[in-house]
Amino acid sequence: MQPLANTHKFQSKVNVILSSYNHADSLLETLNSIAEQSFIDFECVVVDDCSNDKSIDVIEAFDDPRFFFKSTGRNPRWCEAWNETIDKFPAESFYAMAHSDDLWHPYKLEKQVQFLTHNAEYVASFSDVTAINQNGETFPQGEHSLTAVFQQPNRTRHEWLRYFFLHGNCLCHPSVILRTQVMQELGGYRYNFT
Repeated sequence: MQPLANTHKFQSKVNVILSSYNHADSLLETLNSIAEQSFIDFECVVVDDCSNDKSIDVIEAFDDPRFFFKSTGRNPRWCEAWNETIDKFPAESFYAMAHSDDLWHPYKLEKQVQFLTHNAEYVASFSDVTAINQNGETFPQGEHSLTAVFQQPNRTRHEWLRYFFLHGNCLCHPSVILRTQVMQELGGYRYNFT
């Protein structure tokens, strides 16, 4: 994988940030699940937060021209590194997030891009998720706290806000795809939420 150059011009419809920290055992499978998406017009920046396992070896050995590598330089700089990268994405593109122990369904990007392309009034799309163990096996219903948290019906904006205030978050961050322009207008991730 090549390092992300300061002069790199992103031109893809979707730009993915993959946050990486000490997941050498699952990272290759995560990278492959992104690389094997049915939607192929994307670029992915792997932002590693100073992993001290063999994650860097996995990253450097991964060979796909759509993937680039960036290090935070020191712990913890997630938000800063993500925001610096998002600022380079074209405003008209879509932005997606993944973490180094996640696996994506092969049609994830295709379905979410199609939805946002045909529904201009929506800013973001979150997907359903399945909690898996370190061997990629699905947890039985109720055995893991996340098996039900993210299973939610869609709501209006006001219904979502009420739900968040009364019950907390139920949207899975690494399942999101959203309009890059909105993320840039909001100033990216807020550092106090790190």
